[in-house]
Amino acid sequence: MNKEWTFKVFVSDEGVNEVQDWIDRLPKKKRIKARSIITHLGAVKDIIHDPYFSKWLGHDYLWRVKFKFPNRELFRVFSSIEPEDKTITMLIVAQKVAGRFEPSNVVRKAEERYELIHEDRRRINDFV
Repeated sequence: MNKEWTFKVFVSDEGVNEVQDWIDRLPKKKRIKARSIITHLGAVKDIIHDPYFSKWLGHDYLWRVKFKFPNRELFRVFSSIEPEDKTITMLIVAQKVAGRFEPSNVVRKAEERYELIHEDRRRINDFV
């Protein structure tokens, strides 16, 4: 499978890599599925039309990686996309429960993290 996109992750001031930590803590089957979705997206040329990836309405720079697990758990990883260097930076994880995101301030936090990664590129690590 050819690699079209590189995935990165936001890192906090304390060195916490929230998205990577979330994936690593998932039960084995869910962790494998989450990683397979990211691997799939990494190989898609026309990523903006992939069903696992969608733009957050009203934002030119916020996108979501969609994770749906068999028990109907829905998670979204709010991300930014840099088409010129084919990079997607995963910023924050949210769970959709009863039509609402938890944490409820996920969009604001994603916006803040987007600003931070553009001010200080050291806030970004490779996704492994």
